[in-house]
Amino acid sequence: NMTRERFISVNPSESGRSCPSTLQQQRPCPAVPCYTWERGPWGHCKLDGGDCGHGMVERTVLCVGAAGERVPPALCLQLFHVGGHTWPFLAHALDLNTKDRCYVSCEGGCELTEWAAWSHC
Repeated sequence: NMTRERFISVNPSESGRSCPSTLQQQRPCPAVPCYTWERGPWGHCKLDGGDCGHGMVERTVLCVGAAGERVPPALCLQLFHVGGHTWPFLAHALDLNTKDRCYVSCEGGCELTEWAAWSHC
């Protein structure tokens, strides 16, 4: 159960309205579904033609319920009461992305890292 309480900040005068006797309330907790996120390993870098350069890598991300059943990830997020955010934002924040960029180096060529985060102004 959830409880909340309030306190008397000023006692009433003799002619004032008396304080209520109930200063605490209770209500049941909202049900939170039990599930876990299962993130599969990233696959091989798939290049769009050629043997090196930039490509895409994929993996599976599953939401698994308490009984081992698969639940669509978008539904899991809805059940978890995370309204107000868009799916791409949440997928990134919770590391639920199923695709990402990858790079296979070309022998002898210039190699660069990914861009670092922007600095503060």
